[in-house]
Amino acid sequence: MDGTPKTVTADGSGDYSFNVPVGWSGVVTPSHPCYTFSPASNPYTNVTTDQTNQNYNTIFNTASRCANVDVTIGGNLVGSYGVASGAERREYYAVSGGPVVVESINDLNLVSAISPIGNNLNIWKLLISALE
Repeated sequence: MDGTPKTVTADGSGDYSFNVPVGWSGVVTPSHPCYTFSPASNPYTNVTTDQTNQNYNTIFNTASRCANVDVTIGGNLVGSYGVASGAERREYYAVSGGPVVVESINDLNLVSAISPIGNNLNIWKLLISALE
């Protein structure tokens, strides 16, 4: 925050970064409609160097009306995601064999589709939508 709050979005692996001015002080508070975080926030004072390994543990919030989604390819778990009701998520996978299984482990309804990226049959886009 430098007068107004700032937002950064983590990538599919949970990695995030943002720039702050030298000497910055503030609080980083993660949020997602499907998860709670531990710690709930991290305070920083007089930041003068890169802050690495600033990790948060996630806990799926069962009361969130989110689909708790597992994706397996060829019998191997390749991703677990919280998808909010009425929302969608796109993921990209290198697929060399199947089957691809998209499952809501908390029994909420999903729609999913998988398609190749252009003419590259080794990289596939998976779209997951959680129904309201």
